[in-house]
Amino acid sequence: MCKISLRTLRQLEQDNGNPTLETVNSVLRAFGMQLGVVPLRRR
Repeated sequence: MCKISLRTLRQLEQDNGNPTLETVNSVLRAFGMQLGVVPLRRR
């Protein structure tokens, strides 16, 4: 479903490792979401 290894998924669940943005987005995509960088609004 997420196209990541079971090991990587376990590391994410246990707050271990250092996932790439691509890996995080693979998981989020299953929920119709995505993580990205957006500019800050200036005050």
